[in-house]
Amino acid sequence: MGERTRMRARWWLALGALAVAALLTFFLWGSLSPEPTNTTATAPPAVAPVARAALITTPPRPSGSGRITGLVRDTRGFAASARVSASRTESWRTLSELPCPTVQPDQEGMPVALKDCGFEYRRMMVELVSARLGEADVFAEVATDADGRFVLEGLPEGSVTLWALGDDGVAMQAHVPVGTSDVVLELEEGGYIEGTVTEGDGKTPIPDAQVTLIHREHTRFFDTHTDAQGAFSLGPVPRTTYSLFVAAKGWASRFIPDTRGWHTDTPLRLTRPTRLAGRVVAVDGSPAPGITILLDGDTPLATEQLTTSDGTGHFSFDDVPAVPHQLSATSREASAFATLNVTPPLDAVVLQLEPGVYVEGTVRGDTGQPVAGAKVLTYREDGGPASAEATTVTSVAGRYRLGPVRSGPHTFKVEAAHHQDLELAAQKLQQGMGPLDFTLVRAASAEGIVVDEQGTPLAGIPLQLRSGDEHWNFSYPEDTQLSDAEGHFVLDAEEPGPGFVFTEDTSFLFGALAVQVPAASLRLVLDRGASVSGSVTDAQGLPVHGAALSLGSVQGDDEREELRRSATTDASGRFLLQGIRPGRYVLEATVSRDWTDERASRPIEITGREHVDVSLRLEEGRTLSGMAVDTAGLPLAEVRILATTPDVDDPPWRHQEEDTAVAAGARSGPDGRFTLRHLAATRYALTTDMPGYTFHPERSQGGTFEQKEELWVDAHAEQVRLVFVKDGHLKGRVVDPTGKPVTAFTLSLSNRTSSGAAVEAPDGTFDCPVKGSGTRTFTVRAEGFPALRRAVTTEEGVDLDLGTLTLESHWTLRLHLHDQKTGEPLTEADKPFVEFWSTGARPGIHGRADVRRPTFRNGLFEVEAAPPLPFTVEVTTKGYRDVTRNVTSRDGVLTVPLEPIRSVAEPADP
Repeated sequence: MGERTRMRARWWLALGALAVAALLTFFLWGSLSPEPTNTTATAPPAVAPVARAALITTPPRPSGSGRITGLVRDTRGFAASARVSASRTESWRTLSELPCPTVQPDQEGMPVALKDCGFEYRRMMVELVSARLGEADVFAEVATDADGRFVLEGLPEGSVTLWALGDDGVAMQAHVPVGTSDVVLELEEGGYIEGTVTEGDGKTPIPDAQVTLIHREHTRFFDTHTDAQGAFSLGPVPRTTYSLFVAAKGWASRFIPDTRGWHTDTPLRLTRPTRLAGRVVAVDGSPAPGITILLDGDTPLATEQLTTSDGTGHFSFDDVPAVPHQLSATSREASAFATLNVTPPLDAVVLQLEPGVYVEGTVRGDTGQPVAGAKVLTYREDGGPASAEATTVTSVAGRYRLGPVRSGPHTFKVEAAHHQDLELAAQKLQQGMGPLDFTLVRAASAEGIVVDEQGTPLAGIPLQLRSGDEHWNFSYPEDTQLSDAEGHFVLDAEEPGPGFVFTEDTSFLFGALAVQVPAASLRLVLDRGASVSGSVTDAQGLPVHGAALSLGSVQGDDEREELRRSATTDASGRFLLQGIRPGRYVLEATVSRDWTDERASRPIEITGREHVDVSLRLEEGRTLSGMAVDTAGLPLAEVRILATTPDVDDPPWRHQEEDTAVAAGARSGPDGRFTLRHLAATRYALTTDMPGYTFHPERSQGGTFEQKEELWVDAHAEQVRLVFVKDGHLKGRVVDPTGKPVTAFTLSLSNRTSSGAAVEAPDGTFDCPVKGSGTRTFTVRAEGFPALRRAVTTEEGVDLDLGTLTLESHWTLRLHLHDQKTGEPLTEADKPFVEFWSTGARPGIHGRADVRRPTFRNGLFEVEAAPPLPFTVEVTTKGYRDVTRNVTSRDGVLTVPLEPIRSVAEPADP
């Protein structure tokens, strides 16, 4: 990095001290780059650990005489050689602590993370990261001893955040007071962010590129370098959201603001840095100084920069990737614009300003009357910012004048109370154009005011109108709107009818106002109800970040989601719940650990609109130790174990929310041993995951076997022994009738519902796991061939080689069906069915039936793609008894006489 870049970055920080902060907030980090990224730090698969390069962290700088002592442990015992460090964020110095420097008028009062801080702000953020400025201060870092213990010294007064990085686990604990002794840090499954850095072609690797991972909430930097193949792996790190910065000598750097959703098979491409320079020319051809110029693009590699033309109209951009960009110049004083598509490097670009266009017109309703107060917005369609380029409001006569805006294609949006919104695309704006008029369709509206329980109007309340009467909560909103400064709202629907007006703002009691649209003079009264705040701490008394809080009715009568209240603790372990009705509740905090859910709860009774402050402390709980072994008693490493509570044990006030996250599970060590801590429930079900093995709870010890793949342990259990059986494998090779390998097929083993496991193999080989022992039907299916079925007998843990399996070619079975009594042949009108199964394997017992309706052609019934020989066919048709035949040959026509079924009134033959 050059001294110029470093000095410029330091200047940004200096401006931050003057209220021009230069850092990115959570929202901005997720909106800077158009490239879809796909990686949050997630749990790796349950496989043997892979050797990885150690994370490089910023060297510590002691800043005091304080100390913290403690130990680090994981589910296998004490963690030796774990790296423990202490850091702290500082206001106006750390990236995550710098506020947005500018606020748009319509963003007053919004959280910093939701504000648009502008192009310059985002560019400053990249400058800071590239200069490695803005990281949280790191005061000390040590490695734990053989017993997992550590001593951090040189700490300042106050509190710090502790980090513990192990070989395959990580812990992070905020707000630890300096001077604390015997802090316990529990390592949990760390996440890994991996990828490949390449040249612009996406194939040629860039070795020794520096890759920096940035913890977005606490601004810690973690570094590594790419290997000879351009690959990198960063971890283990806490599983949360990160930003990624990539730099290599001679290449333009890349910044990925949010790694969530980034596929590891998508390379991070770098391009050579280039220069883009030119000049801005005024409408009359003279140099145009002081013009703001934006450089951006809509490709993943494009940069985003702002500059201003100098006294002679010249401008330049450095470190620009050699990919398509767009230059946009704006002179508000001269009402002139310029837009030019460019691909750097370029040294003599000329940006010719052109006069802006003013658009005029009238907004009318569908009956021809002018619409006053309609909002008219225009958006560029040729690139540039996503926000509206110009906005205005119609006069009493419905007229508007919009501009100046640049010429070219635009999209217009028109919004007005009591009317349906209008959007009109592909409107070409140019000098001398005529008026542009809009017609709005009248809406059925719900109009009124929203007030609190004292009658005070409420501004900024998000309101919804949903149609329907009984199942309104399952419908989409007809309209949404924020109440204005006087609490007034107008919500529009396309059609008249019943509906509900309400807010999902959980600061108030939920209450929906039933309306008959159109409706006027509505009065929606919102009641703030009671509130509950407090803190959640662990057994050590330290705050718990990310604990899930829920407030459930003791009777469990709050199943409707809008009646429940939930929250998540912040970094200080604090939470706030609002909009609570009187009643008896249970407040519960849940901490999801790798191996179980840790909970603490407390009953609360709300009688009115009071505020209650409570503290919840997680118990240390009991400890369960165990060992994972195979049938020979040998230890198994890397077995993942989960401890869950049964749904039937849940109290009525606990609502089971759908959790899409997959728990990592505690892992057994090389000696097969593991330890589950913080167990407080009366009983748990132990479930496991070990690729290549099947858990057998009935052979295990220390618990009871109640259902498949679960071992139940009660509160008295201290030791368990989990037994696993190695899976066997079915092996073989699939070929066509000529001996050529079949490269794509599916395999299934006595499975009636599954379509089977898909296999793609150039040589036609397969190797699939099989659990247990016994005789089952093995089925191979491939496009263009009839299914092949074999009865196979497997033994537990034993591999079985089926050799070469030859698929037969399709053939057509021809049937001559006739009445056994009259000899008359059946016709298409009889509509018979045929059913196939492998000879000796009745459907419903060992095989799956194959039912088809044959085609009637030339007096015969034909079944194409008949199954492989030998097989049994059963013919079924109305008025005749079913008949079966064994088919062993493809030759000739199969003649099947059918015996008529006599009715009750039909006399028997003499």
